[in-house]
Amino acid sequence: MAQSSRENKIIGLVDLGEKLPIKLDHLADRLNGLQDEFHFKVLDAITESCMGEPDHKDVFFSIEKLNELLRKHRQRSECTFLAGVTHVRIGCTLSGETQFREDFFSLSDIKSVAVLTINKAVACHRGPVASLEQYLAHLLVCELLILSARKDLCHPLGSGCLFHDCDERSEMCTCIEEAMICSGCRSKLENCNVSKVVIDASMRILRWSKKRQLRIIAQQTLFHPVVTLVFGAFLSVLLYSMAVKIGLWQAGAIVPLAILCVEGYHRWPCDKDHRP
Repeated sequence: MAQSSRENKIIGLVDLGEKLPIKLDHLADRLNGLQDEFHFKVLDAITESCMGEPDHKDVFFSIEKLNELLRKHRQRSECTFLAGVTHVRIGCTLSGETQFREDFFSLSDIKSVAVLTINKAVACHRGPVASLEQYLAHLLVCELLILSARKDLCHPLGSGCLFHDCDERSEMCTCIEEAMICSGCRSKLENCNVSKVVIDASMRILRWSKKRQLRIIAQQTLFHPVVTLVFGAFLSVLLYSMAVKIGLWQAGAIVPLAILCVEGYHRWPCDKDHRP
């Protein structure tokens, strides 16, 4: 492995709002175990009260506001870059535009700080098997390379590239599954003096972010409405046969499994809402 520059690339992870369903320290440990060029460390959280109220439509927080909070973080000087992870919806008014754009996955100031959101309005587009940790890892790599290059690398063409802007939000799933950086973006990174070892380390994280997790696949299978319905029906018939033989039918022994069968029926029309 190439010589590490870990001491020069400390990435501070900040919980923005203290309402994350995942543990950032677990994510940091995982990412640190995958490569040697970035060292991820969890910093003190920024409370929801410090974040204040949304700036736009009483729903969206502007990236400018959240970036400023990160820049003022008391541990800012300890890190090369800061990445704030939040549960809120984010947006901004892009340079040269007047309209506020809503529901970004992540955004940075292209200098030192970035904000990533796991709000379900956008995180739902991560695909059927990527965990929230993998989704965040993908976004982190994207923003860290942009910060390293000090250049906005996002582009509208070339679906599958890490830097594809995913104007159609559902394309995020393809980008995670492809886990690649197009040749044009690689050239731009090199021209911006982003080293090959940094790109290689980023690719190791990207490859992990697309890895299918057996736990999630098992959960999806077990909680799929069809599986629940069939399993509940099978057990109901089985218990009914046993109950008739031992005279417990009138004792209501079949009720719990009948409920399981009904639960599968009610899940059927909203399968997408039961994704892990």
